[in-house]
Amino acid sequence: MITDFFPNADPAHMLWYDTPAAHWNEALPLGNGRLGAMVYGNPLSARIHLNEDTLYSGEPTRIYPVPEIAHQIDHVEALLKDDKLFEAQEFVRQNWTGRQGQAYQPVGNLFITMADDSPVSNYRRALDIRYSLHHESYEQNGATFERTSFASFPDNVIVVRLTADKPGTLSFSLRYDSPHPTCRTTHEAENSRLHLRGQAPAFTSSRVIERIEHDLEQHRNPEIFGADGKLRPFAENEQDGHRGGIVYSEDGLGEGTYFEAGLSVELEGGRIRPERGELHIEGATAVTLRIAMATSFNGPDKSPSREGKDPAPIVKSALDTASSVSYEDMLQKHSEDVLRLFDRVSLKLGNDAIPDLPTSTRLEQFQEKGDPALAALQFQYGRYLLIASSRAGSQPPNLQGIWNNLRRPQWSSNYTMNINLEMNYWPAEITGLSDLHEPLFMLIEELAVSGARTAKKMFNAPAGAPSTTRPSGAIAPLSM
Repeated sequence: MITDFFPNADPAHMLWYDTPAAHWNEALPLGNGRLGAMVYGNPLSARIHLNEDTLYSGEPTRIYPVPEIAHQIDHVEALLKDDKLFEAQEFVRQNWTGRQGQAYQPVGNLFITMADDSPVSNYRRALDIRYSLHHESYEQNGATFERTSFASFPDNVIVVRLTADKPGTLSFSLRYDSPHPTCRTTHEAENSRLHLRGQAPAFTSSRVIERIEHDLEQHRNPEIFGADGKLRPFAENEQDGHRGGIVYSEDGLGEGTYFEAGLSVELEGGRIRPERGELHIEGATAVTLRIAMATSFNGPDKSPSREGKDPAPIVKSALDTASSVSYEDMLQKHSEDVLRLFDRVSLKLGNDAIPDLPTSTRLEQFQEKGDPALAALQFQYGRYLLIASSRAGSQPPNLQGIWNNLRRPQWSSNYTMNINLEMNYWPAEITGLSDLHEPLFMLIEELAVSGARTAKKMFNAPAGAPSTTRPSGAIAPLSM
């Protein structure tokens, strides 16, 4: 039984597996609205992917020019009336559309690599969506090792607690990596903290270079194409499986959002040893990690590279504050916070016992055998994701919530506002989560300002209907 591994768990609210995640889509999400983590789970080499909800490529103040089309509307209507659909489409594509917005960016990964790589048994990982907790458990050389992770809204950090039931048997290393070549790792606070600093791309093309060239849209991407229509040399190299299109400040634009992730280490037994951008923990019985993140984003009307906040003191302050709170008190505050939201709605379907099977197996068997409790779990999982991605003071969840591992994600992982942003909030009013609407309402207020400007210039109209946006609050027509 899964409760043998996690005695306090309720199977009705558990996603659990007996193997680690093989890739990002199998990892399990944690979030406090602003900070996101995808926990892969692996007994010997754990990976936690990190996101911060204001980290985007580009800058709010670099906006593609909005076309003025009011005088062209009659022409397009005439083409449509004459059934010249292709001509109308091409005219609109060439004259009315813009380009995709900038992309939501990953911060990087935290790796926890165990010193003992001997075989393990009885591995389990689970996400308790009621308590917003990720659990792992395994046995090795007669000892039981456990990890508990959560993203705390009250304490503004991600927390990872590692324990061993045999004193002094917990030894591992900590290191970061990031897809951003601008990143550097440092030791701080007498080597009890590990920090990752970097700068997001100054520009990311969501469309592959070949498509831009095929459509003769080089002029819409002056960051990577010269006036002669040729790709700039610094944008030519292979990136993320595509030809070019990701540009950093060091390539010449001098722009991009700065970011920082920091973690603090609290030991119960053992010692810390720094080495070449890593921290090595040796001979501990329990270890608590606190992870804070911040960016230089400073609102929709300021350049994050020139007028941005300094993320370093923000991260330091968050770690200092969280480190003054015991793990037990952090867990208690976190539990009270999420239960206040999650427990507003309960749903039970069917009277059969919940199958004691990994969630992946239940999904595979669902069509043939049915599993009403799995349908109820999926309903609550949707509520869990909204609780994890939309809280007071955060950005609204984008196309991927607050979780993204790619520099060039699908549809830029931004805000597509013809339906997708609305879909994120479908559970809010009807499942007792009305107060989670606050980030959406704040975005609407910001867009009312920039939307009016866009509507006036584009349509000579008094109000606007945005097509896409990002935390910059910019509104622009998309490319086709």
